[in-house]
Amino acid sequence: MEAVSEQNISTNPLSLEWQRLELLGQCLAQGRQGRELSGQALDRLRQLQAEVEAGRGRILSGSAMNLSTLEQDILLAVVGPEAEPRLGWLFQQLQPGTSQPYPSPALLHELLAVDGDEARAFYRALDAEAPLRQRRLIAAEGDDPYQPLRPGPGVVARLLGRRDSGRAPPGASRVSRRPAWADLILPADTFAMLQEYLHWIRHRETVVEGWGGLDTGGPVALFAGPSGTGKTLAAAVLATELGWPLYRVDLGRLVSKYIGETEKNLNTLFDAAHGQSMVLQFDEADSLFGQRGEVREARDRYANLEVSHLLARIE
Repeated sequence: MEAVSEQNISTNPLSLEWQRLELLGQCLAQGRQGRELSGQALDRLRQLQAEVEAGRGRILSGSAMNLSTLEQDILLAVVGPEAEPRLGWLFQQLQPGTSQPYPSPALLHELLAVDGDEARAFYRALDAEAPLRQRRLIAAEGDDPYQPLRPGPGVVARLLGRRDSGRAPPGASRVSRRPAWADLILPADTFAMLQEYLHWIRHRETVVEGWGGLDTGGPVALFAGPSGTGKTLAAAVLATELGWPLYRVDLGRLVSKYIGETEKNLNTLFDAAHGQSMVLQFDEADSLFGQRGEVREARDRYANLEVSHLLARIE
């Protein structure tokens, strides 16, 4: 996923964004009560709008800078409650009956005062194939206009210049060990393969984006061997070299006897990990990464669907 680039961001431009959103919310609340806006409020809103447009080049970069102005408005409104709790409370008050601080498409439609052709562009911007959701900048629960829109994985940390919380994805736990190459005792050819795999990860972006190479998916590695071989140790060495956290995925927490639950749990895991710099190690992977078998009963069919779904998500 392309994402907002990490950087230390000046608080002033962001402060203006939050002031503008707060004033828009207050104007919406007054409008719903049939009260006319004062000239002073309108002048302040125009001033904030001009200052916000002038300052966005300093707070948005990467894929977010390539968004339209309307898409940037949506993104910052969705991130707003994470930056300023008062915005979360305001959005909650403007959406009676919800406990969510995040804005829904219906609220943003009102808040940003979109109408006519712009309204059509607004809902196109929220489509699953549009940049905001395609790049995982925001997350939506289906296409319901009254369901909340949330920031995508890692977007808040990058946009606000915060450190990632390091929270483990659902179904996984963090491995704290940080070994080095010297801790690995392996045959020379296996050692060389691990180093080549590390180079693949490090230089993949250069090859694909800089040199125009074919994006073949991955990187994915299969570590095989009995207990004590060093599979987890090898994964931890790779994570240490990359400076990424290592999370061990416990398939016992993901695989369910209930139809459809395994796929749902896998989606939750991959959605949380998508676009993040991390290493996921699937413990005892052969329990799920099995070969599709012959269908003799209903359970066999659903087991094959689970394997297919997992492979599709990895792809």
